[in-house]
Amino acid sequence: MKKDEVFKESKEEPFAFKNEVATVFDDMASRSIPGYESIQEDVARIVQQFAKPNTNIYDLGCSTATTLLNIEKLVDDKTNLIGIDESADMLEQAMKKIVKHSSRVKVLSNDLVHNQTVSNASVVLMLWVLMFVRPIHRKHVIQKIYDGLVPGGILILTEKILGETAQTNKLFMDNYYCYKKKQGYSEDEILNKRLALENVLVPFKNSENLELLDMFDHVEPFYKDKQFVGYLAIKSDLPSKTIIHLDKVSPVIEKGYEDTVCQTEKTETIPEAESFHKFSYEWHLSDVNKQVEGHKSTLPKVMSTFSCGGGSSMGYKLASCDIVANLEFDKKKNDTYNLNMNPKYSYTEMIQDFVKWDDYPKELHELDILDGSPPCKTFSTNGKREKNWGKEIEYTANTPKQLVSELFFDFINLAKRLRPKIIIAENVRGLIIGKSKLNYMIPVLKAFDAAGYFVNFYLLDASNFGVPQKRRRVFFIAVRKDLAPRIDNSIDSNAVIDYSMFDNETDHTKVYLDQLKSVLPKLDLRSTEKPIPYREIEEVNPQQVKWITSEQVKDLWNQLEPGNNFAKVHPKQHWYNKNKVSASKVIPTVIPNAPMYHYNQPRHLTLAELERAGSWPHDYNYGKSDPEEMIGRAVPPVLMAHLVSIVKEQYLKPINNPSTSSKDDAVVNTDKEDLMTVFKNLTNQSDYNQFPKPESKRSNKRYYYSRYYNLGWDIKHTAFDKGKQYLLKDFLNKYRSIVESNQEVIYKALEELHKLYRNHAKSTN
Repeated sequence: MKKDEVFKESKEEPFAFKNEVATVFDDMASRSIPGYESIQEDVARIVQQFAKPNTNIYDLGCSTATTLLNIEKLVDDKTNLIGIDESADMLEQAMKKIVKHSSRVKVLSNDLVHNQTVSNASVVLMLWVLMFVRPIHRKHVIQKIYDGLVPGGILILTEKILGETAQTNKLFMDNYYCYKKKQGYSEDEILNKRLALENVLVPFKNSENLELLDMFDHVEPFYKDKQFVGYLAIKSDLPSKTIIHLDKVSPVIEKGYEDTVCQTEKTETIPEAESFHKFSYEWHLSDVNKQVEGHKSTLPKVMSTFSCGGGSSMGYKLASCDIVANLEFDKKKNDTYNLNMNPKYSYTEMIQDFVKWDDYPKELHELDILDGSPPCKTFSTNGKREKNWGKEIEYTANTPKQLVSELFFDFINLAKRLRPKIIIAENVRGLIIGKSKLNYMIPVLKAFDAAGYFVNFYLLDASNFGVPQKRRRVFFIAVRKDLAPRIDNSIDSNAVIDYSMFDNETDHTKVYLDQLKSVLPKLDLRSTEKPIPYREIEEVNPQQVKWITSEQVKDLWNQLEPGNNFAKVHPKQHWYNKNKVSASKVIPTVIPNAPMYHYNQPRHLTLAELERAGSWPHDYNYGKSDPEEMIGRAVPPVLMAHLVSIVKEQYLKPINNPSTSSKDDAVVNTDKEDLMTVFKNLTNQSDYNQFPKPESKRSNKRYYYSRYYNLGWDIKHTAFDKGKQYLLKDFLNKYRSIVESNQEVIYKALEELHKLYRNHAKSTN
């Protein structure tokens, strides 16, 4: 057996099962895993009891096939012995052993996560393998094993584990360190290997492993030594499940070391998230851009303001919308935005100036949605709040000073100019708490009303919508008043919202926003997404690792329990924006210049982890922008995708397709004589020769006269269906004063009507 000396020198590359490891693996395993040889014997005896003729025995991650060769001596010849491993170098060593022993063991090269297939199995082994599988995939792997086991089949799982508390974890690590030294490893070898294994081997706590195995009918540990544990998980037809916890098993402590008794840490542990997400937080922007590009003509049209790096815009694209324009006042951020989004129109300008433009491209007057996240620095609970209200400040370094607290009103003024069907605006939770309720929230709602929009607002947490981050934000969803009856025909488009209850109020503690009545039906925002704990996004690119270098920070990090901010241990309660994450909890809000640190390694979270936390695409091009700032300031794309898909279905669909609305009972009672009156006022022409010539070269007067004639014919006859009546009534009401408009408006109106008719005909065929 060749001696393991792989880590005598430090390695730049992370640990991998390549040739230098494969050739010494047997020695490495026997010197690194306490009781390795005796565990192999125990496993073989357990397999002997459960193996059934004409079934399969799998060793997933079989390495050099040592375990299967031991089992072969004890089981029936009619059982199939199958080893699966991803490493070609490991399988090469396995084949040498198989040939040497003339064994019937078969070994295969396969991906244990995506291509692993277990079937007709009486026994499946995973010995010190699952800890190398990314946490996000572990539940999926175990479920596939369970599905492939025959009734009465077993999974034998051995793992390295973390202690349930920081105290017990330190005890395990200290004991294991001493064990390794006794096995002849030097301090340098131990350190070098530990560094190489960081985020390659990711152990769970015992309680977390038991959660992974909860689909089995009986789970019981059959050994424990220091940081290592073995589980026996049985699939059977028994009516009840049994899970025996490790506190029933006496841990083996190396002689000369004291067994420390400590109280179990009470930790909020989140169940493993389901592998299916409506919108995955791991995705590629290039794929989505291609899909949107191929269907642009049929997708809702969106303009994004205060677009920054495009968090919201990417969410719209995920939800199948076309971003036709964006507005961002920071040139560097807008350059980055265009590297990734490439809208037809892009403006680098202050919104206060943009809203004063005399003319905009016609597409901006035909928007389905106007999106905006007015900078929130003056409302954020992390900032100075009211100290900056009414002051011109820099939102970010090297940008023009502006009245940040007034930008929301500038945004609404732009909506008044463009008249989009729907407005979606996002802001911080601080807008609806404290003094800002009275000083800004109520005025913002009034501004929406004065601009001609009915509005509802919602406080949403991104972690409830498939984003691995707690991020609570307020979203305003506003619908143009004249279109609201298409969503619910009981809505009076001329309704006036009563804000008088707040007119003379000076005490913000007496402002209860839930007193306001909603005109629009509330969106159904229920989500089936499960919270995603940090352990599922944990993965380190060694090139991205940034270690804690400040001794003060490192000292406080050592004192702080995972899942808390540094104010808990700071002598002056400072640094509440610095956090030490917990493996089993969703991480807190990612914000710029507020570091997050790993739970048991003195390092920052890497960019790859922050991207997952922000549901940022893998292939985003940051250009010259700071990645952490871009992610920290953005609306998580996956959160926005969930919200937009709901808005599209519940608001935009009935607006764009009124005939599909189920709330059209009033159409049945449409007064035909009223429609005739409107029609006569609209046309007031009887001879097409009296029509002015259309400007369009491809049109003629007779064409438009026929449009008028057909419109009158539809009104006179009662045979046309209810949906068409609804379209007609809505159209005529919209253009009731058209006789006062120029002929170009009349032609445009008629084209719009016939487009609606065509869409209606398609929906009823």
